[in-house]
Amino acid sequence: MNLGHITVKNTGLKKLLIVSPEKFKTNTKMKIRRVISPLMRKMILFSTGKKIVVEQYPQLEDDAYIFSSTHYFTEDIQVGIGTVDRNSWVLIGTTDQLEHNIMMYGGWLNGIIYVDRNDNQSRKDSLKKMKHVLEQGSSVLIYPEGGWNNTENLLVQQLFAGPYYLSCDTLKKVVPMAIFKSDDNSIYVRAGDAMDLSVYDKKEALTLLRDEMASLMYGLIEDHSKIIQRSELKGDIHLSYMEERCQEYISTPWTRDVWDEELTVYQDKDTYTPEQVREVVDQVHITKENARIFAPILVKREEDKKYDFKKYMKKNWNK
Repeated sequence: MNLGHITVKNTGLKKLLIVSPEKFKTNTKMKIRRVISPLMRKMILFSTGKKIVVEQYPQLEDDAYIFSSTHYFTEDIQVGIGTVDRNSWVLIGTTDQLEHNIMMYGGWLNGIIYVDRNDNQSRKDSLKKMKHVLEQGSSVLIYPEGGWNNTENLLVQQLFAGPYYLSCDTLKKVVPMAIFKSDDNSIYVRAGDAMDLSVYDKKEALTLLRDEMASLMYGLIEDHSKIIQRSELKGDIHLSYMEERCQEYISTPWTRDVWDEELTVYQDKDTYTPEQVREVVDQVHITKENARIFAPILVKREEDKKYDFKKYMKKNWNK
């Protein structure tokens, strides 16, 4: 069974949307959650209804850690909470699910820190709350890619900087994790050795963390994926991939169009995203002088528009 399919109006959890860092959880409540954590983790894993195998896990000290996991399918937050060996407060950026998914009560009992991914102040506040949790002796679990990884080729998307900032502010180590769902719906988990990111600058630290997460994910894919020949792929493989991702999203019920929030990914302030470049290209006026350069680009751009995943989700989600 997957209780995530039950949609209600969650009473009492909306306060998590607005609670300030100054009024966050007391140490007493964190101690209670640490006591009940072993039972809660078992219950949360059971709720997935899936076979879950932890293939690799480091020997960790009796300390708080920053767990940093890959993120791309429905149950990976439940699996992350359930497979770490200690109570870890999870960073949640899914407003609609917090308000309506009954599974969020289990998350609340475990420990939730809410972040509005589209609000700068909320992101800053969430860092303060996670820092408080770590300083009180509990761990945190972050999915630093932001939204799910819907790319066709990237093992791990570019990471938000939360793990690095927390490591620098608290001197707690970061544990990279990868969670993979195979074709038969079994779920496999690997966690790497704890890393001290505070000794690096931000760019180097996040590159190292991303590389570790990607290496773990590659190993899982290599060991647990079904190998097929390219000739076996039929039709438009890009649209087929988008439809597969669409079905993964709508396997969880939604009460409204949430895709501007759910499809949030990191955007580097110093570089242009491919979409931003394409938007600039869209504005080019074709002349006799530039047609040779820009006409093929614009033709390709028109072809690529049908692969805009956010537009695809807005059009095809199960209302």
